[in-house]
Amino acid sequence: MACLLAVAAALLPAAALASPYASTYTGTIAHSDMTADAPDGATFTLTLVFDNGGTTAAGQNWGTGDITCGFWRWRVDGTRSVAVALDLGAVGAAGTGTAITNALGALTGMFTDVNTGGTLAWADYGIGGLPAGSFIGWAADGGGQIFGMAAGGSLHSFDDGSGTAAGGVQMLASRWSAALPFTGACDASAVPPVPPTPPAPTAIPALSSWGVLLLSGLLGLGALGCHRKFE
Repeated sequence: MACLLAVAAALLPAAALASPYASTYTGTIAHSDMTADAPDGATFTLTLVFDNGGTTAAGQNWGTGDITCGFWRWRVDGTRSVAVALDLGAVGAAGTGTAITNALGALTGMFTDVNTGGTLAWADYGIGGLPAGSFIGWAADGGGQIFGMAAGGSLHSFDDGSGTAAGGVQMLASRWSAALPFTGACDASAVPPVPPTPPAPTAIPALSSWGVLLLSGLLGLGALGCHRKFE
């Protein structure tokens, strides 16, 4: 009986676990007045992580209340990178709209805007690569400025040069990556998910012309043998 139970348990599908999913926007820093830390022309990414308790990325709706993390990343130069992470599950994301996927898991809708609801204390963030400051605020929407911080007694900010004419992040599903499973904490150590690399096509061996003739002959002999067997 114990053996039968073990076999039955092995055949049962494993329970699906809820998984956070993440989508990433890629932009270009422009109109920066914090050029020592965010130079114009540098590529930045904004990754939003959301979790509604679902176990698949297909056929989902995530509201702003489901957003758990927001990550900004960019490279200053060849030796320094910046990562700014905010636990939005703890402070609450402000904004409107819904992230939507279809039955195939493709992203078909995105939040209209997501922001921090104003500036938050520097200590509220996980930060790597930036000198100490006093507060940070950011917004993902169609208007600039998208990122701002206070450091060295001054306010600094930058726009998205690849966004709208106003410099804002474009909240179109086509500008965001597919929703991918996310693991990690809401801090600067977490790395945004990378789309899986499609498998390389496997070459199928092809027969030479002589091989084709030989195979045809063998098939013919096989067919003749079968015919005689059943006469």
